[in-house]
Amino acid sequence: MHAMRTELAEFADLQEQVLQTHDNAKGVVGWKENSAQALASRLADQFGEMLSTLIGHDQVCDFLIRSLQDHIEESGIDVDYDAAMLRTKLADIANFCMMLHNVAGNINPRQSNQSVA
Repeated sequence: MHAMRTELAEFADLQEQVLQTHDNAKGVVGWKENSAQALASRLADQFGEMLSTLIGHDQVCDFLIRSLQDHIEESGIDVDYDAAMLRTKLADIANFCMMLHNVAGNINPRQSNQSVA
């Protein structure tokens, strides 16, 4: 196993803090009672809230997220999805969340078009 980066450890600590705030209401592993479809819909909702916070265009973000959630609800989850590929993609998403968390205090809107290596 590799040594954990400081930035990742800080992000993981915040994730645990947020999870613990919901333990009394939802249990320590409450998410396990949800379907993949329900969790994907909640992920879309949280993504929309993040976009609204970051860019402030609530109506545009709401439209995009509602469209995504409608698609998830209508289409459902592909029962033949590749679990290993899904886990890799989820780690990619979490990594970008960690990166954004790390630079959040340093975001300069004028430099918002810079790419991530």
